[in-house]
Amino acid sequence: MRIPGWIMVTATLGLMCAPVLAQTLPLPGEPAIPEDYATLLCQDVAGGQDVLANYLAPGEHSIDTTIFLEGLKLNDCFYKQDRVGPIEIERVIERRVAQPGQTYILYRGTMADGTDVIGILHEEGYDAYPRTEFQQFLAESTRNGVVSVSEGERGAYICASTEASMAVLDSIGQSDVPDEQFAALDLALDTNSCVAAIGEFRIIERHGDAYIAGGYEADEIWTALTAIDQSGKRVSLLYDVSPFR
Repeated sequence: MRIPGWIMVTATLGLMCAPVLAQTLPLPGEPAIPEDYATLLCQDVAGGQDVLANYLAPGEHSIDTTIFLEGLKLNDCFYKQDRVGPIEIERVIERRVAQPGQTYILYRGTMADGTDVIGILHEEGYDAYPRTEFQQFLAESTRNGVVSVSEGERGAYICASTEASMAVLDSIGQSDVPDEQFAALDLALDTNSCVAAIGEFRIIERHGDAYIAGGYEADEIWTALTAIDQSGKRVSLLYDVSPFR
């Protein structure tokens, strides 16, 4: 069937006259920048765009810091440390992949007091930033959420349940004398049938902890956790998260 020419002309004019919709770039996974996150701000969009286009030059393995800082200075971009409250990212103006794992976004946002800001974020680092106490625990005490225990290594036990793990912590907490706490720990592990743990464990919950001040580089921080072992089984893990374990 032939389409009348007047319809074709009308349709064409309609497309020519229709407004061009601006492309909307996706926001980062967390649109609210925490108050304690170091934030890079620029005076205007043009300065931020120049940094993204000309000063995110990758070196052999990462961004060349000297060139990057030079670009910040020339474009009057700076790290703001004294802001009040978080910054809400409202729009991503530009997203640039400098190299794999090095994505930067130029965004427009609003501070808690209503001030509009233009900023730049390293997206992968920002997405991985811990925002809750549990995320902070994982960042400080695990490797990507996993703890590994070698054969013969002390400091990790599997207990029958979370209640059993917490009972061990309660026994430790009955005293603040280290020798008494260590003795209570050994007895409670036996009483609650906790056995030595070996392998890799992905941590999914944290329930509580008990601290033993064992002396110089001998402190212990016993923590009751729920974890997934290498077979995929859910287990109650009692783990010493002290850096001196």
